[in-house]
Amino acid sequence: MHNFHEFHDGWFDGLRIDEPHVQVFLRTAAKVKFTAVAKNVSALSAGGLKHGNVVFEVVTRDHNEITLEDIIDLYDLKLSNPLPQATRLLEKTRSERLMVVEITPSYGGSCLILASSVELVKSE
Repeated sequence: MHNFHEFHDGWFDGLRIDEPHVQVFLRTAAKVKFTAVAKNVSALSAGGLKHGNVVFEVVTRDHNEITLEDIIDLYDLKLSNPLPQATRLLEKTRSERLMVVEITPSYGGSCLILASSVELVKSE
């Protein structure tokens, strides 16, 4: 797991879906702008966006660190017994060596993305 501490108390300004990629717009507490570019996105879950979304943390996790809970959230598995399907999807995720980027909020929006890679690029 990699925690991008510079985004604590920064802002999650939104995202742009340009299949199969997703761009996530972030600012540090010092208001430096970045774009997290997730490539070959397999699943995305985002919600709770409000004016002035404040970030608690931004983390990435590799295929070995992805959990069943991540899979259930990403694929919105609201079945009475989601474990069989979630287990199959987790095995597929690990075999494809995918990764997760997760934005958790202090206030406002959250975001969870499953992708082949994520690159953090400083924006102008």
